[in-house]
Amino acid sequence: MRALSSLAGFPALTCHELRLALRGPGVWLVGATLALLGYLQARTAADPSSFRLGWILARQVTPIALSALIFLAGSLAYRPWRFDAVEMEVVRPVAPEYLTLARWISLQLTLLFTLAFAFVGAIGGQYVHSKLPLEPVWYGYGLADALPIVVAFGSMSFLLVSATGVFLAGVGLTALFWFAIYFGGDLTPFPLRLGPSQNHATYLLAAAVCTLGALAGIRGRSRNWGTRLAQGLWLLAALSAGALLLRVTLLDRFAPGPNSARTAMRRLTAGPRSAAQPARRDAALAPAPTLAWTTDLGRRVSLAGMRGSPLAVVALQPLDRGLAGTLLALNAAAGELRRDGVRCLALLISEDLGSVERVRGLHAAGELNFDLAPEWGSLTDKTFEEKRPTSVFSSLLKIEATPTALVLDAEGAVIARDLPADPEGLREFAAQVRAAIDAKRESAEAAAE
Repeated sequence: MRALSSLAGFPALTCHELRLALRGPGVWLVGATLALLGYLQARTAADPSSFRLGWILARQVTPIALSALIFLAGSLAYRPWRFDAVEMEVVRPVAPEYLTLARWISLQLTLLFTLAFAFVGAIGGQYVHSKLPLEPVWYGYGLADALPIVVAFGSMSFLLVSATGVFLAGVGLTALFWFAIYFGGDLTPFPLRLGPSQNHATYLLAAAVCTLGALAGIRGRSRNWGTRLAQGLWLLAALSAGALLLRVTLLDRFAPGPNSARTAMRRLTAGPRSAAQPARRDAALAPAPTLAWTTDLGRRVSLAGMRGSPLAVVALQPLDRGLAGTLLALNAAAGELRRDGVRCLALLISEDLGSVERVRGLHAAGELNFDLAPEWGSLTDKTFEEKRPTSVFSSLLKIEATPTALVLDAEGAVIARDLPADPEGLREFAAQVRAAIDAKRESAEAAAE
């Protein structure tokens, strides 16, 4: 009966905790700061499109904003001993687990509400200062992409402050963990980095471990360690921790990332130099590396498998200026080239493997006439380094800026490179590809004579 009465009063208790959280000045002060930060992003952006701003807010601004959200979460979780959850149980006819869960839900809703100020500020900035169309859906996607790490660090702060009962201890430990991950750079294991969307499940599992640990800890402080509920909570927390470790291990070893880039580079550079990379940027008929990718439709493609017909490869990045226009122009050029027997492949170079799905959504006018695949890594103007791996494709083919394009003949040799792939350059892209193919054919015929 007590459990049923607690469950019946749970929604009202959650709303009450949420009202208490929103009454404090901290939420509004942090929210105003984030709104100003979002506005400045839109005000100073070279390409203030909704897609670009939503991407930047989710992957660049939110990791920085965590430094303030961690302290806000700790302040919401902190209760002096006279307001301990077990003592509040006497005041309210509710089980301590329900009270803790209500506080956790209200805390997460408050953090989400506070973070939304940054997106609202960016929307206002784009509306005032940009002539580009305002598309709120991309801000919604950005907020959804930012949610996992906010939930994880909010849960961690909630757990440590509740467990220790000391505000500075709980918040300090959480902030130290954030500092190590954010400023660790290349020393931070890639499955723990804050930006890439493939790490979202990792942080959601971490949030589950912290939340279940907090719920189980309430039972421990109530001296009810031996109950079935307490044992079940500890078991679920242990299973979540095991799943977390397993996922981190699998991502590190098998998913596209630093380790796979190192392996691919070692494989490609183990053979003759000519088979691995061109000697110079202007090397003629340099063979392209035998790399493979999985497209946005789940189909496996490779440069070796595409031999037999000419191929145009376009290198892009999610933050390229005018990316929507680039996709539209590339789709038209690829449809024209398809009729001539030339295939097109667009490689999206980014450490975020989920960027393909987001970029694919930019093109809403039917199917694509080209394959779109993610290439893990980033661009560099230096040679490939084992300690700081970058995109293997761009490292081997010396791609230092995007958007750009190159042309491969039927044998897989690079016959043209550094073709303009911006919306204006793509208007003549089909003609430039044909010219490169014709020049290669004439050169081969002249050599045969």
